[in-house]
Amino acid sequence: MRHYLAGLGILIAAISSEASGAGPAALEAGSVWKNQRGSTMRITQLDQQTGAMSGNFVTAVGCGAGRERPLAGFFNQGALVFAVTFQECGSATAWTGTLNPAGDQITTLWHLARGGEAKWDSIIAGADQFTRQ
Repeated sequence: MRHYLAGLGILIAAISSEASGAGPAALEAGSVWKNQRGSTMRITQLDQQTGAMSGNFVTAVGCGAGRERPLAGFFNQGALVFAVTFQECGSATAWTGTLNPAGDQITTLWHLARGGEAKWDSIIAGADQFTRQ
């Protein structure tokens, strides 16, 4: 019986601590993030009502490296999605991921689609880890 009560006490404490917590980490306008490849994402606007966000992205690799381009996306309770078009490269990339509870890392999966004739490698995928700067 003591083990049951002890377990129940731990469960209640965990639920209470979760309920009193600040909830999911927040993403803020003005925040800057860098991934493991050196690419940078800057969130310039974030509508707290709708979660709509915008900013800019500078890739450090591949076609268009070093050029700033607009990004658009959404943030919702720790989940986010954003997309960037690479006009001169004929491609677009979308990232989907989560902001960790500490609010200092975003883990994403991405898909890059190339325009033109559909080929076996027209869509490629990968993962990025963004760290708050």
